[in-house]
Formats: sequence, structure tokens, C-alpha cells
Amino acid sequence: MSNSSSSLLEPPAPFDKPLREEESGNENAQSREIVEEMNRVWASLRRRFLDTYDHRPERLWVAVNGISVASLDVCNNENSLTITTKVAEPLDFIEVFSEQQIRLAMLNINTGPDNPVDNDANISLSDARKLRVSFREQDSRFSIRVDYTDPEIQGWERLASLGLIVSGHL
Repeated sequence: MSNSSSSLLEPPAPFDKPLREEESGNENAQSREIVEEMNRVWASLRRRFLDTYDHRPERLWVAVNGISVASLDVCNNENSLTITTKVAEPLDFIEVFSEQQIRLAMLNINTGPDNPVDNDANISLSDARKLRVSFREQDSRFSIRVDYTDPEIQGWERLASLGLIVSGHL
């Protein structure tokens, strides 16, 4: 919809385009097929977006240039991980995945001696959850920080659900 009340979850206006009667039968059928395919693609993207938006990770994995480098168990309503290291090769991207291989964030980064980078991504998820990924580079060292907040998690409940404690005892 093209008005101010449009939503990311609604198909954009061109997908709703009515078919013109003056189009020949073949063109009309082709147009109808294109619109139907666009609507199928839109529905698929919407489902994937909502699956990611509503997904509640139990563990976050951080990958650099496609290689997992660290993980963080989500046990509290505020969870943080900082990775600091020195690498010989330039960084292209950082990803954050859940334990189910659902990508929750991706930062494109172009590092190198002529391009020092500071980069942040703030992602809002369902139920007031937040994921923040920040990247800093200084003197050929880099630091990645991941913060995940879920106000509904009670630390003891999550530890018990993971089988790490029984009845509130370690």
C-alpha cells in the first residue's frame, strides 16, 4: 500500500496492480502469472522475516568471513560477548546465528590499512527483544561485541530449561 499506514508485512502496491482489459488474452495470462509469482515470493519472504523476528535463540554464534569464532549461551535477560583479536586477512563480514542456524544479523565490513572501520547494527525483535552487534578496528586489531536482550528471560528459568540446574540450585 502506498499510503502512510503501509506496513512491511503488506505487499507493495505494484503487486496489487489490476490487469488491464485491453491486454490480449496471452499478455493478460502472462501478467497474471507474474503477479501470482511475485505474491508467492512476497509470502515466502514475509514468512522468513516473521520466523526470524519471532525466533528465540538459546545460543548465539558469531562468524567472521563465514567462520565461527565464538558462541554465547543466552541465559539471562541481558547477554554480552566481546571478541578481540588480531587477524592477518581483511574482514569482509560478521554474522550472528542462532543454534538453529538462523541468521539474526550480518554486518558488511571492508577493513584494511586504508579503511579503518567502526560499524554497528541494532536489530529490534519481537517482544521488545534487541540484538546489537558492534565492530571496532584499531591498530590491526579488531573487537566485536554482541549484546542480546530479552526482557522475558529469567536467568534461573533458562538455566533450568537447559538442564544446568535443578529447582534453582547450581
